[in-house]
Amino acid sequence: MPTRIDDVPAHLIVDYDVHDPALASDIHARLDEIREKYPVAWSSAHGGYWIITRYEDLHDIARNFEVFSNYPVGIPHVERPGKYIPLEIDPPDHTEWRQLLGPLFNPNRMNALEDTIREMATGLIDRFIERGSCEFISEFAHPLPSFLFLELMGWPLSDEPQISEWTDLVLTGHPGASEEENHLVRMTAAMEVVRYFVELIEARKVEPAEDFATFLLNSRFRGRPLEAEEMINTLFILMLGGLHTVRGTLGFSMVEMARRPEVRQRLIDDPSLIPGAVEEFLRFEAPVSTGRTVLKPFKFHDVEFQPGDRVLLSNPAACRDPREFPNADEVVIDREVNRHLAFSAGPHRCIGSHLARIELKVALEELLRRIPGFTIDPDRLPQLHHGQVRGFQSLHLKLR
Repeated sequence: MPTRIDDVPAHLIVDYDVHDPALASDIHARLDEIREKYPVAWSSAHGGYWIITRYEDLHDIARNFEVFSNYPVGIPHVERPGKYIPLEIDPPDHTEWRQLLGPLFNPNRMNALEDTIREMATGLIDRFIERGSCEFISEFAHPLPSFLFLELMGWPLSDEPQISEWTDLVLTGHPGASEEENHLVRMTAAMEVVRYFVELIEARKVEPAEDFATFLLNSRFRGRPLEAEEMINTLFILMLGGLHTVRGTLGFSMVEMARRPEVRQRLIDDPSLIPGAVEEFLRFEAPVSTGRTVLKPFKFHDVEFQPGDRVLLSNPAACRDPREFPNADEVVIDREVNRHLAFSAGPHRCIGSHLARIELKVALEELLRRIPGFTIDPDRLPQLHHGQVRGFQSLHLKLR
């Protein structure tokens, strides 16, 4: 039987809801407190879940798929058919799914996209640079990964606004709405996405194209064709990951460079530091936390986890753990050892990490080349959203 709040020692219970919008602007103060006081903590939100915040603990749990299942990854779980593939599939099946999908995201294929990414980035900058200001999320951080993802998938670029709206709703709901209202919003948006993919797959059966849906239709898993539900759930999670994590990291990177002009100047003076800066920005503001489900009784720091217990792996907290990262609360763009967990660890490490890195590198190169000076608009401060995927609602910048 899963752990109930009555079973949890009172000193382990904390006030922390991963979806609480009030935490968006200062999440690290709360996570630092939890990480330093509790090896493991319990939140009563969303039916109750354990919270893991320390680097070594999170790294170990992320690799321990025999005890901690990746299904479902969401807290709370939004009901939908099937599982996200490969994210919510555990080994040994997960290994075969990764082998099937891996060639699409190998480093050589991702590196070949550099010119395309650069062309997209410069085109977006051209739209606002003469104005002297921009709303960075809607004018750059949002469209860059969205258009690139659609091109990579071979889907119409004209579908970008609708797809982006659906993914926003699936991941964040409506800020300020009740838990019940947001559950309905997320579920409704998810069903719209499923309908879109069903229509896409049916169209590709009739008229194949050089796109990812056709690739899935022609693929085999253990010698059989993929089922429609498997294709839909593969497309769904690739869409969520492809559109949102890079967007958040781009926003956080610009905020940190605006707040730390000496860091920005070092990158302008020596662009060879940008790949290391990308890793440091990913560490400093890791955008994703993931859920796990306990499969069998497990003792962890003298706490008894029970089958069915939900566990939140707080990557943002682990990536600021001073036990692993000296000067963890500082941006050190030439950090010598940076084994961050922004892409998680173990078998479920992000399949799109190579794409994310090349997007971020090229984007920062072009932004710093074209816009060496920028500040946060003091009259319109950044608006963030908090959840298992963190990011920005808006980020207004003044350019100079």
